[in-house]
Amino acid sequence: MRELKILKSHTNRNEESLHRYLSDIGRISLIDPGEEILLARKIKAGDKAAEHKLITANLRFVVSCAKKYQNLGLSLADLVCEGNLGLIKAAGNFDETRGFKFISYAVWWVRQSVITAINEYARIIRLPMNQQLGMTAINNEAIKLEQTLQREPTLHELSEVIGKTEDQLADHIRANARARYLEDHIPGGESEDNALINFLADQSGNHANEWIKSEHLRERICMLLNTLKTREREIVIHAYGLFGNQQLENEDIAIKMGLSKERIRQLLSKSINKLQKFPQTGMLREYA
Repeated sequence: MRELKILKSHTNRNEESLHRYLSDIGRISLIDPGEEILLARKIKAGDKAAEHKLITANLRFVVSCAKKYQNLGLSLADLVCEGNLGLIKAAGNFDETRGFKFISYAVWWVRQSVITAINEYARIIRLPMNQQLGMTAINNEAIKLEQTLQREPTLHELSEVIGKTEDQLADHIRANARARYLEDHIPGGESEDNALINFLADQSGNHANEWIKSEHLRERICMLLNTLKTREREIVIHAYGLFGNQQLENEDIAIKMGLSKERIRQLLSKSINKLQKFPQTGMLREYA
């Protein structure tokens, strides 16, 4: 197979080109954690071939991550391109001595690159500049603190680093999430218009709160899925619509997997409980 270079020409707006790109990365062999460690050591020594191998082996993950941010103003090709830039940065900064897998580290760089691109190029409903700068600072500090603690920081820990109160920090996060919710529901028809009006009329913000919980829960579960058994992982993926899969009700998952609806409920509950036992889940418990 020809050498695959990580360039923007691979992820342009041409749909046919994107399909070729996806086909190319689908043929790249994955690497195990042991090989990741060896590659990381070589990268520190300046080995560009090792860096290229670590990056290309994880390109499929970038696509999975990028798909979660579709319909926010940028094409999938553009999202993948931005995510690839984050992956490259992660490969250059990965510290294998900390004991976690490369993809658990890289997810923050990939997501940060994608979100930054969306905020810069695709935001329809713009936050005031001071709020945009505030969210950038919060995201950057959260990433740094995540790597230092090897788990997601609490709101209190993040507030101490940033120098804001927990209430101020929460206000920034809520404002950004609310704007993203509105962007995703810009009226395009009668039913969408009604949905937007109903949301704006909801002074309690219940719709936004549920959206925030759902989005944050998906992101945290993605990082920990490899701790579950195959069947448990499949149930979680379908229950929360991860990796581009359609989100299904327990009844639909039961039919798909040949199990009872109650058994699916039990396995899903068991899986979430497993995930909550890991320190990296952090605030996941508040969404259970």
